[in-house]
Amino acid sequence: MLIFKVIDLLTTRTLDRLGDWNPQLLRELKGRLKGWSVLTAIGLSLLVQVLLLLGFASALPGAIEARDLDLTTYPQINWSYASQLPTTVQAQVLPTGPVGNVIRAKGLFISSIATQEPVWGESTMGATALPQLQVGDRLVALDGVPIAQLETDIKTQVSDDPNAIWTDQHTWAHQDNVSTLVRGANISQLSPDRRSLINSTVELTLERPGRGQVTVAIPRVAIATRTPNYCLTMADGDYQQCQLSADKEAYLVNWPLWYQDIFMTLSGLMTLSLMGLGIFLLTNNVVDEKRRGTLNFLRMSPRSALTILGGKLLGVPICLYLAIAAMVPFQIYAAFAAGMPGAQLLGFDVAILSQTVILYGVALLLGLATKSPLLLSLIPWLAALGGLTFQWLVGVMSLAIWDSDMPATALTWAALFSPVGSAGYFINFDHLAHAPSGLNLAFGIFRINFAEYTILTVLHAGGWCVVLGHALQRRFENSSQSLLTRRYSYWLTGIFMAIVLGLSETGIERYDVLPLLASIAFFGGLYSLVLVLSLLGDRQTLQDWARFRTARLPHEGRLPLGRDLLVGDTSSPILAIGLNLLLMAALFIVWLMFYHQSVFSDKLDVVSLVGSLLILVGSVFFAVLASQVLLLAKRQKSWIWFSAVSSMSCLCFPALTLAIGMGLVPASLSGRNLWGLPTEIAMFAIPLSLLGSMTVLLAGLHWRQLILVGRSEYQQLLAAEPAQ
Repeated sequence: MLIFKVIDLLTTRTLDRLGDWNPQLLRELKGRLKGWSVLTAIGLSLLVQVLLLLGFASALPGAIEARDLDLTTYPQINWSYASQLPTTVQAQVLPTGPVGNVIRAKGLFISSIATQEPVWGESTMGATALPQLQVGDRLVALDGVPIAQLETDIKTQVSDDPNAIWTDQHTWAHQDNVSTLVRGANISQLSPDRRSLINSTVELTLERPGRGQVTVAIPRVAIATRTPNYCLTMADGDYQQCQLSADKEAYLVNWPLWYQDIFMTLSGLMTLSLMGLGIFLLTNNVVDEKRRGTLNFLRMSPRSALTILGGKLLGVPICLYLAIAAMVPFQIYAAFAAGMPGAQLLGFDVAILSQTVILYGVALLLGLATKSPLLLSLIPWLAALGGLTFQWLVGVMSLAIWDSDMPATALTWAALFSPVGSAGYFINFDHLAHAPSGLNLAFGIFRINFAEYTILTVLHAGGWCVVLGHALQRRFENSSQSLLTRRYSYWLTGIFMAIVLGLSETGIERYDVLPLLASIAFFGGLYSLVLVLSLLGDRQTLQDWARFRTARLPHEGRLPLGRDLLVGDTSSPILAIGLNLLLMAALFIVWLMFYHQSVFSDKLDVVSLVGSLLILVGSVFFAVLASQVLLLAKRQKSWIWFSAVSSMSCLCFPALTLAIGMGLVPASLSGRNLWGLPTEIAMFAIPLSLLGSMTVLLAGLHWRQLILVGRSEYQQLLAAEPAQ
């Protein structure tokens, strides 16, 4: 077809120019920008927009129908058996009666008056009578029938005994009966047989202290009580009622609210597509390249790793980008129709794109880091599911931050990852309950507007791009390298702790510190796991370092042993990981001592804090050490051993401390009965002594392993040869 030839011609010329800038991008685009693919992506995008528009159009309020109307009076009067008058006044102005007959003595009182305009019926008579009505007026007679007679009829209906004491059942039946008589029907909903009651009148004889009795006539009318979505509302007492058109035949539509919901739904679809399908496409492409063996050819390209991976990031989801681009005009129109300024719309889209770039970088890294053949086919699905689950979690955290009255914690960080959290800084949610009220929301201990939030998201995404770009470049160039260089890990740990501690509340009461500690512990544990995985290498790298380190002279780049263990990239990472863990603990202690000294009521609290941190840091360090010992030991299915031993090592010492604190040490062993120490200190001293002893032994074993694997094959043969 002619249209396909035109598309192919235009895209070919454009792609040739892109090839000079990024050959990998040209390769990806040429493989995906086909006529049918482009038209399918754009066609599906337009179809989704049409279906979305039709769905929201069906929710618009239409013409007023009879089933939407209720039969009532103008004005609308609610009755109560409780008088609005003070008790002393009631005794003077109200008639007396038998002690048990409270309702018969007092009658019914006007509890509230509403003036909703009727759809059917004339309100002129009611408007004339309205000044004569007041909350607290007592009903004396209805259409000339004394209220006492109505009460007697109700008492007879409820009980056969005319002398029975008036009960709550009589009260409720009496109120319903009066409302029915005033309204003219026992059911408020209007039906064809009740339309004849419209414009009929009811006479109320009311009594007010100081005025006496007065009779007013009010008409019966039909009002609209249905509250459909997206109608302009007006206050009617304690209720919100829809406003009507001038001819009273239709509801007035709240178009800004309607377009705002369209904008939010469309933005949600765009975001889910980018963060779900986009992650799947990127991860699947990298896995497919590894499966076919073409990834090694890309590594031999003279172009840098970031250029090649950047070409994949821009080119692999190109059809998805086209589908999203086809939605942008509708999104812009809906935003402007909802009253959203252009600057806020731009900031919102920039924030979403910044958060998407972070997830795309993680997706590429997962594809490059996966080595197991079993996981290669599953990792695209797992990555997409993980990305959507992550967005759900940070969205829930953002909503919890909005509703929570707790002090600011590091969980506020989730707002920089979540489109839901971003929406609060750009969109006015005043019509929603329990939602942020505009453009100056709390972010940790700070308050920022939408412009500051946009800048913050861009800087946040830029920082993540630096870290992920560093890891991607290292893993792309050499699949056996660790993801992170050690000299950068210390800076990264300091920045991480600055963010976590900087977002936490300061100067609060002691009982409010627990949420802060919980959030810091959560992020600290998560960061420790990621840090350990980023610094660990493989067996061959450790073996090459142990064997060939001494073969290089100092002027050839060989580092001293201590410095090599701290900043080298091929040596054992144990010392570097331990130093990072100690740096985290030290920064946390300094922050806690500086801002929350009230937590420590005595020296025992200080000992408990230090002991807990040593237990946690030591357990993680011991788990890493155990995994490195297993790494150098030849075993089948080593990853099972790594996960099992590391998990048990990380949990056993904190569990032992907890068990001792919960009662393994008898209560009678108080004072200095356990190792000459108080039991509160012994509960940390016993696990720490055991942890220290086992760590020293395991460290010696690990060093011995490095010496053995560093021997040449000839030395190993000589060591294995039996003595003559």
